[in-house]
Amino acid sequence: MTIKDMTKDNHFNNKIRGYMNEFYRFLIGISIMIAVTILIVGCEVTEHTSGGEVEAIYWHEGERYTAVTENADVLEHHRIPPFAAGPGAVTLYKDAVPGEKSWYKCEWTRNNWTGADPDLSYCDIHIHSIDELGTGNWNHGKFGSGSTTRID
Repeated sequence: MTIKDMTKDNHFNNKIRGYMNEFYRFLIGISIMIAVTILIVGCEVTEHTSGGEVEAIYWHEGERYTAVTENADVLEHHRIPPFAAGPGAVTLYKDAVPGEKSWYKCEWTRNNWTGADPDLSYCDIHIHSIDELGTGNWNHGKFGSGSTTRID
């Protein structure tokens, strides 16, 4: 192989390396644009509210409740809280006005990236007495299931 042949090969290799570098820059640019788009779309914040008068409240465990409401002779079940929550998200009050139904209200702020914001999310349940709480079932899949039992 002569020096002239080696120079041709080297020139060809440099040209290929240049094309590969441009291709990698293009891929990195596209990746950055996709990441920025996902971050912008994921930051959409929405506020939600649910609540109303309840026919029954069931306590499953911890801070998990179910409210049963009536809407045009149809009973509807509502999970309380309707968002993934940590400790302190649900407060139970015994201050419902006598002669009126018990009620609940949940407000939460959610974004598509992290879910419900624990600092801006809460549920308040207003009942007449603790005797209104029914016991509910719970299920942890392969880790077991059961029912909440009231102890007087």
